[in-house]
This record gives sequence, structure tokens and C-alpha cells, in this order.
Amino acid sequence: MVVRVRVRLDPLKGRCAGSTSEVACVANAGYETYGPELVMPARFAEAVGLLPELPEGTRSKVYRTTAGPIRVHFVEDGVEVKVMAENRVSEAVRCGVAISELEDEVLLSDKLISALGVVIEDAGEGLWRFRDEPTDKLRGSPPPELW
Repeated sequence: MVVRVRVRLDPLKGRCAGSTSEVACVANAGYETYGPELVMPARFAEAVGLLPELPEGTRSKVYRTTAGPIRVHFVEDGVEVKVMAENRVSEAVRCGVAISELEDEVLLSDKLISALGVVIEDAGEGLWRFRDEPTDKLRGSPPPELW
């Protein structure tokens, strides 16, 4: 199992013309970035209105992955993200969006996980908590949402 959190994605006006959406995302600490970002599967990007018309300022980037290099469409500061827990909502964090044809789940980068205050407690069991919560306040992961 992996840690997943439910998030709300709000496109930033003037950057993305997509719609607000909630989705379960993989908290992927192995997805190392310089700042907060997420990978969005192309099918999900279509569902929220970021494809087929890419937002102005979108650029092409190559990401190194364990499966080899992949090319993505990247939108700087494309969305605001909030973790939606059963009794709490995190602060909003602006992040970049990498749109990928190869992924089938939304992935949160290491810097975005940290900025959202999410602490992975047990990756094998899918348990996490917010940084300011006691260590015995563990939360389970929602089921995957495949795109």
C-alpha cells in the first residue's frame, strides 16, 4: 500500500482555465522537486479542463524516472491544493502541474507533501497525519483513483 490523501485542486485564475476538483493522490516522497508540484495524468487534465487547450505559458520538460525519461507539459503555479481530511482542511499551497501521458494517478511531490503539512507515518499500511497532530493521530488512505 502507499499513502494517499484526498485533495482539492483549484485552478489559479489567469494560469489555468480548468475546474475545481477533488481527487485521491499518491504522496510520493520519491518524486523530488525544487518546489511544490504534482503530476496529473492527461485523462484527469482533460476531465478538469486543462487539456486539450494547454494553459498559456505551458512548457515542455523532461523528467527522470525509474522507468527512464518522460516528457511532460508543465504549468508553473497552475493550481492551489488543499488536503481534505474528514475533520480538517489544510492551508492552500500553490504548486506547479506536470501533465503526463504515462501516469494513471495524481502524484504529490516531496516539496508539496511537506508544504501541505503531511507526514507519512507508515507507507506500508498507508497511514499518515498532519505535522501538527500527535503521533498517535493516524489517518488512513483513501482508495486509488485511476485515470
